[in-house]
Amino acid sequence: MSRLIGLSLLFITGCFVAPQETELGRNTGGGSAATAGGTSGGGNNNTAGGNNNAAGGNNNTAGGNNTAGGSVAPIADGGVLTCVPGTWCWQSPVPQGQPMSSVFVVSATEAWAVGEHGATSHLKNGTWTAMAPITDFALERLWGSGPSNLWAIGTKPTGATSQHQLVHYDGTHWRVVSHGALVHVTDVTGSPTGDVWLLTSSGRSDIAPALLRWNGSAFVAAPALPAAAWPQSICVRSTNEVWATVRDELNSWPIRLYRFDGTSWSLAHEVAVSTGARFNSRVTCPADATAVVSVFENGSSRYLQLRNGQVSYLAAPGYETLIRTPHGEAYSANGRSLSKWSPTGFQSHFMLAEGESQYSVEFDFNDGVGFLANGTPTLSSWSGAAFTATNPTLARLNTFVALPGQDPVVAFGDGAWARRTGSTWQFSALPTRTTGSAMKAFTSYTLPSGDAWVAGDALVRYDAATQTLRPPLREADLYDAYAAVDGSGPSNVWAITNKAKVVRFDGTQWALPSVPLPTSAGATNLTSLSLSAIDVRAPDDVMILGDDPAGGAFASIFFHWDGTAWSTQHQFGTTLRGLARDTQGVVYTVEGDTVLKRTRGSATWATLGAFPGYLKSLRVAGPDEVDVVTSTETGSALYSWSAAQQRFVLTEVALGYRGASDIVRGVTLGGRPTLWSFGDHGAVLRYEPN
Repeated sequence: MSRLIGLSLLFITGCFVAPQETELGRNTGGGSAATAGGTSGGGNNNTAGGNNNAAGGNNNTAGGNNTAGGSVAPIADGGVLTCVPGTWCWQSPVPQGQPMSSVFVVSATEAWAVGEHGATSHLKNGTWTAMAPITDFALERLWGSGPSNLWAIGTKPTGATSQHQLVHYDGTHWRVVSHGALVHVTDVTGSPTGDVWLLTSSGRSDIAPALLRWNGSAFVAAPALPAAAWPQSICVRSTNEVWATVRDELNSWPIRLYRFDGTSWSLAHEVAVSTGARFNSRVTCPADATAVVSVFENGSSRYLQLRNGQVSYLAAPGYETLIRTPHGEAYSANGRSLSKWSPTGFQSHFMLAEGESQYSVEFDFNDGVGFLANGTPTLSSWSGAAFTATNPTLARLNTFVALPGQDPVVAFGDGAWARRTGSTWQFSALPTRTTGSAMKAFTSYTLPSGDAWVAGDALVRYDAATQTLRPPLREADLYDAYAAVDGSGPSNVWAITNKAKVVRFDGTQWALPSVPLPTSAGATNLTSLSLSAIDVRAPDDVMILGDDPAGGAFASIFFHWDGTAWSTQHQFGTTLRGLARDTQGVVYTVEGDTVLKRTRGSATWATLGAFPGYLKSLRVAGPDEVDVVTSTETGSALYSWSAAQQRFVLTEVALGYRGASDIVRGVTLGGRPTLWSFGDHGAVLRYEPN
């Protein structure tokens, strides 16, 4: 039965805060965080993203639903992530759980990692500390020359394209720095002595990229390459050794390799265009007077090695990828196997974990210390022989159990479930199915007692009094899963599957209903339907939504059980998502980005209103008391229908975490709701209003 769930929690661990308008420095006093950008369901059109700094930073306006504001009160070592009202706070994992996409190892005792929504973490003397983000852009391509000179590229999707930022850490402050007139930052790199070069582009193939060089306070034009030589990748070894792959106006791929000797550029090598050859990787310079780059020619790749002016080729069997670490080392990736460049060839070094991709991982080594980002989990450390998780790998959480007005005490997900003990969440495996794998849970129905039925590729009962799972486990068919479960009490619980099956619990056992769903409606075959949503009001009042996954003559249809027979209602030509009824029996569903409603007994649907993003969940209480949780390019958000404004309005703040599976209401504090969210990698977040 669709309802609004009330929750609360008053412990504080870590938080996700919004970008700051100024840099965060040591022992500073915080300040107000920028509010989410874009007009969201009628919300304010506020500015987020790039800061308008003295250095000429771009004042970007962020579109869509971005992370929201609140005050930040940095503690010791200023800018450390802390949790205060008005922010999304990490309950699990702590101190934060944003995916990390890039790492830089400063020394044997210090490293940095950056990731989604401005996440920045600092390792010092064995402890990772999460820093308050200064931007809501996703940070990647981290590079530095030392503890007081780090750079990262920030990216934010904006429809078919993206916005870019450049952020810099000077040993005390992180701040956004202008990257010049061209909008895209392609690469930032430099030498161990602090030379910093930047490659930017307009995103257009008919405008030459720009090479810039840091002069200590701003990026200025670097020594120009010859006319019509357009840089595509750069590698900086020292002030007197910079390499660049370039293309010209006639070739979309780079075909020449240039070297800068501190005074001017000279052509080092050119591939024969007539053979279809081109460079298909970033250039890297792992040793003095050495450049390595991958060359694609005649349908296969090999590695070009230029050492002291002498060109040679190394074999690259299979579909290999050349990877450059922030410290300039060259690695060859072939599937999960990675080999390190040496003057005598590539030598095997380590294996990626199962499921990790050579096209997405980034790693770095220095002083025998190494870290890998964007893997499984998103941050791993080097053991001397392999990369191992820095924290336990936690399952995705998909659904929660809570009574109205109470905190969620348990959440269920992919093969595991979590229960709250004090201020921590403890994870345990879900029961094992006959296939040998742990059950996966997708949805749940909470009974008035606090017990719950949890559904996924099986059904299991949660006992609130003992915080345990009751046997037996009712499994779905091998290629089937329970898509939804709902009820009107302990002896009237229904579950549906994505293979057009319905089962009912009568207080004692699960069984097929006395009357099966109809197999046809006129000339339409209903047995291929994927049942997606159910709303149970009473033993004689059950409604189910089914969708045609094959996209036939229709897409969606409603079934209604009146205690005696099933009827089919309101066939649609487009796929509907979500089904809920209010206390008056009005039916709500979602077509695309629009909520529709139909009053009891009516044959027509009315439009309630549209919302931004893609629907994750629909919940309804009283008449027009409608919540929708949506997913956008930058995160998730909870919108509520405002009868006064006649539109969906953002409830409190958007969550800048793309891995969120849902957002639910908590108890009301000061007339405003607390919010909870669950999601990828054991994520549990809570928002408390100011």
